Amino acid sequence: MRIRPICAVAMLTWGFTWAAGLAGAQGFPGYAPQGYPPGYGAPYGPVPAYGYPANPGYYAPPPGAVPGFYPPPAMAAPNSPGFANYPGAQGRPMMALPTGSSSAGSASAGSTESTGAGSSETLKNLPAPIAAQPTPGGSAGSAHPTVPVAPVTSGPAEPMITYVPNGYVQPYSDLGSSGPSAPVPQRVNQDHAWANFSYLMGFSRTERTSAPLVTAGSPLDPRPGALGMPGTSILFGDSVNFSMQSGFRINAGLFVDNYSCFSLEGDALVFLASHQHFQVTSDPAGNPIIGRPIFDVVTQLERAFITSQPAGPGLVVGSTAVDNQTKLYGFEINGRYHFCICPGVRADVLVGFRNLHLEEYLVVTDILNPQTAGTLTFLGAPVGAGAVITDFDNFNTRNSFYGMQIGGRVRWDADWFFMSGYGKFAAGPNVQHVNIAGQSSLFDAGAIGIAQGGILALPSNSGQFRRTVFTYVPEVGVNLGINLTPNIQVMAGYSFLLWAQVARPGGQISHSVNPGQVPTDVNFGLLGGPAAPTFRFNSETYWIHTLNVGLNVHF
Repeated sequence: MRIRPICAVAMLTWGFTWAAGLAGAQGFPGYAPQGYPPGYGAPYGPVPAYGYPANPGYYAPPPGAVPGFYPPPAMAAPNSPGFANYPGAQGRPMMALPTGSSSAGSASAGSTESTGAGSSETLKNLPAPIAAQPTPGGSAGSAHPTVPVAPVTSGPAEPMITYVPNGYVQPYSDLGSSGPSAPVPQRVNQDHAWANFSYLMGFSRTERTSAPLVTAGSPLDPRPGALGMPGTSILFGDSVNFSMQSGFRINAGLFVDNYSCFSLEGDALVFLASHQHFQVTSDPAGNPIIGRPIFDVVTQLERAFITSQPAGPGLVVGSTAVDNQTKLYGFEINGRYHFCICPGVRADVLVGFRNLHLEEYLVVTDILNPQTAGTLTFLGAPVGAGAVITDFDNFNTRNSFYGMQIGGRVRWDADWFFMSGYGKFAAGPNVQHVNIAGQSSLFDAGAIGIAQGGILALPSNSGQFRRTVFTYVPEVGVNLGINLTPNIQVMAGYSFLLWAQVARPGGQISHSVNPGQVPTDVNFGLLGGPAAPTFRFNSETYWIHTLNVGLNVHF
C-alpha cells in the first residue's frame, strides 16, 4: 500500500515533466513554421507549405525522427538517460521514435533503468548508434554519444530588400539571427551626376505706366491730343505688354557622397531680350494729329505736345515711336539632401543662394518736320521750314536680387515616365537702379542744337538713382517626363516665378510736367510753377509664367 502512492507520485512527476517538455518544444520558435519571420529559413530544412526557404547550417534531426517534435541541440542535456545527448540541453524528454527500429547505444534492447523505488521500465526501439563526438565537458568515446553537428556556414543568403531614407535600397544579409544585421547601403542605380537643358517660353506681367504715352487728337478740340478731350484716342496705352519671351535653363549637379544622399547643383536661367516696338507716323498732310499727353502743373490742365498736325495752325509732319525691352537672367547654387518617401517616390530638400537680374528700358522718340516756318520753337526760338527736331525720353531700370533660398522637390517614377513638383523660396536684398535721361536736338540748315530734356525726362527728374529694399522670390513648378533610355529623359512642364519690390521703367514715369523745362515748348525757360516732374521710386510685383521642354541626362 505504501508503494502505490510513491509510484503514483513518480508517474505524475514524470508525466508532468514530459508534458511540459512537449509543450515547450511545441512553443519553441524553431518548431512552429508560422513562427518564422518572413525571409528566414526553418531550422530543419524547408517548409514548403509556408514558403520559407531552407537555411543551411542548422542541426539535422536523427534518422527517423518525427518532424516537428524533435528538440533543437540547445535543449538536450548531455549524459542524461532517456534524453537527447546534445550540448547545452535543458532536460527535455526524448521524442517518440517510430516503433520497429533497433535499439542500440549505451542502453541496448531489453536493458532496464530504474525509474523509482521498486519499479523499472524497458527501453525499446532506440535508434541505431551514432559515432561519439567530442562535447563540451566530455571526450570522444563518451558513454553517451552526441549527434554530429553540421557547421554553421556564412554562405550566400537570400537578401531581404528594404527602402532606406536616401531614396535607394539596401540588403540585409544575416538571415539566421533573430533580426536583421547592420545595413550595407547600396545605390538603386550608379548615378553620380546629372545635367539638363530646357527651352523656355515666358509670359511676364504687363508693365504699367502712369498715363498713356501716345494719343491721336482732333483739330476740333481746343487742346488736341489732350486726355479728356472728346476727339482724343489712345494709341499707346498706360501699360506695356511684352509678347512671349524665349529663354533657356541649364541645371547640373553632382553627388558628393557614396550613397547619393547629398549633392551640389548649379542652375542658370536666361530669358533673352524681348523687344516691343510701337510707331505711328502722319501722312504728308499732317494727319492724324499725334500728341504726347501731359498734365501741365502751371495751368493745371491736361494738354499734349504735338508731333504732327494738319495745315491751318501750321503743317507739321512727324512720327512717334515707343521701344521697350525686358531681359531676365540669374543663377542658383544649392545643396540638396535626397531621401525616399516610399517605393517609387523620392524627394529632396535644398538650401542655397539665388541671384536674379531684371533689366528693362522704355524709350519714347519723336521726330518732327515743320512745313511752316515758326510753327515750332527750339529753346524758345522759332524753327524754319524744313528743319528736323528730335527728342527722346529714356527710362532705364535694373534690379539685382541676392538672397538665401530654401525649397524642396518630390518625384514619382513609374516604369516609363515620371512626374515631379518643386517649390523654392528666396529672401534677401534687391538693389534697384534707375537711370533717367532726356534730350532734344535741332537740325536746321547744317546747324545742330542739343538741349537736355525731352518731354517726360527733364532736368528735374533726370539722373541715376539707387536704393536697396528687402524682398522675396518664390517659385513653383511641375514637370512630366518620359524615359527614352535608362539615362536619358525628355520632359515638359510649367513654372511660376514671382518677384516683389521691383522697379520697372513705366513706374518711374511722371505724367506731371512743367512746360518751362521742355526745350521744344514755346514757354521754355519760364519756370512759373513747381519743378516737375520729380523722381520718386515706384515698385511693383513682377511675375513670369513659363512653359518648358527639355532633355535630362544622368550618369
